[in-house]
Amino acid sequence: MTEDEERAWARASSKLKDQGLPGKMAAAFLPHYYIPQQMQVNWHRLTEDVQKCGVRLIGNGGSRGSGKTTATFAQVSLYDCQQWAGTNWLYIRLVKNSAGDSFEQMTSSILGDFEGAKPTKEGIHFPNGSNIAIAGVRNPEDVDKYVGLNYEGMVIEEANQIDENRLIKLLGSLRTGRLDGYRPRCYMNFNPGGPGMKYLKKTFIQPWKEGREKNTRFIFSRYQENKFLDEGYVDYLNNLDGMLGKLWRDGDFDITAGMAFDNFRPDIYVYDDWKIGDNWIRMRGIDDGYSKPYCCLWGAKDPDTGRIVIYEEDYGEGHATGDQVERIKTMTPKNHRIMISYADPAMFSKDHHTDRSVKAPSDIYADHGIYLTRGDNDRKGGLAKIRELMRFKPDGLPGLIILSRCKNLIWQFENLPMSASKPEDVDTNFEDHAYDALRYMISGETGAPKKTNSQRQNLVRHPLFDIYRN
Repeated sequence: MTEDEERAWARASSKLKDQGLPGKMAAAFLPHYYIPQQMQVNWHRLTEDVQKCGVRLIGNGGSRGSGKTTATFAQVSLYDCQQWAGTNWLYIRLVKNSAGDSFEQMTSSILGDFEGAKPTKEGIHFPNGSNIAIAGVRNPEDVDKYVGLNYEGMVIEEANQIDENRLIKLLGSLRTGRLDGYRPRCYMNFNPGGPGMKYLKKTFIQPWKEGREKNTRFIFSRYQENKFLDEGYVDYLNNLDGMLGKLWRDGDFDITAGMAFDNFRPDIYVYDDWKIGDNWIRMRGIDDGYSKPYCCLWGAKDPDTGRIVIYEEDYGEGHATGDQVERIKTMTPKNHRIMISYADPAMFSKDHHTDRSVKAPSDIYADHGIYLTRGDNDRKGGLAKIRELMRFKPDGLPGLIILSRCKNLIWQFENLPMSASKPEDVDTNFEDHAYDALRYMISGETGAPKKTNSQRQNLVRHPLFDIYRN
């Protein structure tokens, strides 16, 4: 080490000591050029309560871009795994590809010069026998892979995107048979919103606010505390408004009381499969888009119970109108008789997306054999109808069932907030295209506003509509 490096080391060590970072942690972090910022120092200090007080769960939540992930990875890889040889860690994120990308970035930046560390796509092995395994949790059955296994430590990134049932099951694998005094621990990072928010609020945030933390610790983190956040992302956060700004920029956990579907739970509304009878009424809902995603949903209604099952989804951006039609035709089995296809009313205007066509999208669909009907664009009424549809039927099951392959619709049910300025509508700043497609699909459900004669004349009707309509 050169004299300049020694002086820089001494300055950094002195600064971290002044900020309150324990000496052992500073000695573990500095050789790998990880110098935590004040919020990160405060969080690292909380982890000491695991051994001191028996704390098992430590949460870090707030705005996006605050440096939560970096602090957590450094804590586990540079300190916990090295202080306690042979520990087995599980690193969890909702979507495995996303977790893998984040994992590789942190591995190269924090562990680039760690001698003997062996990173793979599945995780990292350290010379002292400690391991960090990477895992993705996408569907409820994924949890079964980890139930019954021993993990002495866990990191759950984006914990708010994992529902309470999954989180509880995952924590059931947090245990150890060690006799050296090591205590198992789980670090959870999260932002406001998502299906896990109720659990995280009652587990971390409420005890923290009320000063009654016992087995948990929580720290609120802000993006303003991360001096390394690039200016472009800072500008992006600062320019967010409405509900999105309150969630992502402000980290406002109280605003989650305004989620559009706060009663939505995947273990109740989402199924892998559902038997659809031959006499069920099949229909589609379409929300147009090109630079923003288009979405087509396929649904079927049980004429006896009124239950609607959403069984297929096509979602993506950059699809011209003709491509949309071909995708929809390819994904619709020939033996499936679609009674009606409700669509975004804007698709009936030839001025809609004029950069792609001189025809209205509805005309292009009709040219290819798919006849569209104007969807009901009453946003307040559409939300009310979806909530009514979600109510439980006499058989004890909800009136709306979504198959697990409809990923974007499920995600939007879990995350869509209400509008701050329009209290009876969702926040349209959020991605809501699958939600809109569903809203159009149920245009014919009870409660839809009656059409005037002029509106009826403008409908593009499927030629067999009156034959199959009950």
